[in-house]
Amino acid sequence: MIKRTRVYMGTFFTIMIDDDVEENIVVEAFREVERVEKIFSKFNENSELSLLNKHKVILNASKDFVHVLKKSLFYADITNGRYNPCILPLLELYSRKSLQEISEEEIKKSLELTDYKSIIIDEITNSVRVTKNGVKVDLSSIAKGYAVDKASELLMKNGVSRALIDGGGDIRVIDGKKDNEYWYIGVRDPFGKGIKKILKIKDKSVATSGIYERFLDAQRRVTHIIDGLTGRPVDTTMSATVITDYAIDADALATAVLILGENGIDLVEEKKLGEAYIILRNSKEVMTAGFDAYLVS
Repeated sequence: MIKRTRVYMGTFFTIMIDDDVEENIVVEAFREVERVEKIFSKFNENSELSLLNKHKVILNASKDFVHVLKKSLFYADITNGRYNPCILPLLELYSRKSLQEISEEEIKKSLELTDYKSIIIDEITNSVRVTKNGVKVDLSSIAKGYAVDKASELLMKNGVSRALIDGGGDIRVIDGKKDNEYWYIGVRDPFGKGIKKILKIKDKSVATSGIYERFLDAQRRVTHIIDGLTGRPVDTTMSATVITDYAIDADALATAVLILGENGIDLVEEKKLGEAYIILRNSKEVMTAGFDAYLVS
């Protein structure tokens, strides 16, 4: 077993390989994560994301950037904008002021700058434009999952048949060895009581989004997940766990389901997006019909 951890995208990326491979394969997988980070970092002024936010246009954007942006817009569309890749103005507002200092007018004005439909992608030329002033793109709710996928693809191309790649809780499992071998993944109790559920996962991706760890204010009252409809921090759903084929989808969908709550469970089932499980603030638990098959009894 090889297990290595490095820091990218502001979090820990861990690669575990239960296979006979050379150490340099792990190094190459981390390089792929680093490559993705350079495309989507909002802290790197030369990233494609930063250049788009600065100049409102990117000509000949990378396939990676176009793919992830398109995927984020897909989730924005099916949630009617409640999951929103243009939520950055609201995140900045809540980071500047306390909850008590923010007026309804300020929230309204910031919401006007979250128009994701102002993003225009030309797939023939791979160009991206933002047609409305003040709109900024933030792909942090989906880029980590994509980085996990790219690292996974590199490992598989190099013959790895059993591995787990974890990017800050966005997990993808490679397991092509035996039919009845699984990786076991815990789902935390958001109320601080250890592990709530244990999942048995094979050749799938898992992500959990929650409002119990990361906050935008020192008082830990403003969560980092904002509802794109109301402009307010999510408060009623404590955590959302989703299971999909690819980590890019698990990453974005976990955030979307967290925002939507029980309606998110309905959406996942209606659109056949995977499986999902939520824990509400009142401790109620809701899951899709197929989620139970992944639980360790």
